[in-house]
Amino acid sequence: MTVRIKSGVNRPLLSILLLLSILLLCNLPVSAAQLKQKTVVSWNEYIRHTEERISRELESDTDFLAADFLKKRDSDSCEEIVQSGGICVLNLRELGENAEFEVPGGRIHHWLGTALIPGARIEAVTSWIQDYDRHHEFYDDVEESRLISREGDFIQIFLRLKRKKIITVHYNTNHDVHYYPQEAGKLYSSSVSTRIREIESPGTPDEREKPEGKDNGFLWRLNSYWRYQQTPQGVLVECESVSLSRDVPALLFMIEGIVDSTAREALQYTLGNLRDGFASSSKEMTSIAEGR
Repeated sequence: MTVRIKSGVNRPLLSILLLLSILLLCNLPVSAAQLKQKTVVSWNEYIRHTEERISRELESDTDFLAADFLKKRDSDSCEEIVQSGGICVLNLRELGENAEFEVPGGRIHHWLGTALIPGARIEAVTSWIQDYDRHHEFYDDVEESRLISREGDFIQIFLRLKRKKIITVHYNTNHDVHYYPQEAGKLYSSSVSTRIREIESPGTPDEREKPEGKDNGFLWRLNSYWRYQQTPQGVLVECESVSLSRDVPALLFMIEGIVDSTAREALQYTLGNLRDGFASSSKEMTSIAEGR
């Protein structure tokens, strides 16, 4: 994203205001970011609407991917980016998804990302993704990963996450993951956060978890909804990422876009890491099989 500053604007003053906004964000009192019950209720309602819409889409006899249900200009633009080797990321709320939905005391970030894993088979991609004990080896924002339990297509995992935007924040998180095999060559899965705790003084003897909802408020909830489809070119991977953060106080309006972009960048990195990590692992396995 390119930002152009109009002529006549006092640039030094603008820089000072931006710096002050950043400093305010990094030093807000804990009470200003407290997660309230009304925020949780609104989040749950938003998720209900989202999951109901996804369920309707999955019942379609002709379409499967989320992009299939977008306006043609948006789906065509996204396909062009993906087929040229890029990663397409769209703000679904800007495209009309629950656009008028308000969350008191919070902010919902809803992004759709799409990537192509060239030459891959969906069975191999699924097996690689489900190797949760190794996710920290491939995903930049995962510092530690662990499979907790598995019963068929229901999996519980632990992830220690790192998010960096202005400041670096670390989290201990737990997730419930469900896989829903569709017809041949298609797979749907969901990942729902069941526990997110921001870490204070990470990597030091004083490391501890902050109480739920009494932290900086950059990540309170995180759900993701995945669709995989086999194509002649490889496997198309889509992820709808829906997350909840603190609302941005009026005094910090200048960095509202910075806060919103954190979720977008996290999704973009995740899809890039998935694509590149799978390719790297495939080459490694091929080399081992050929005795190199």
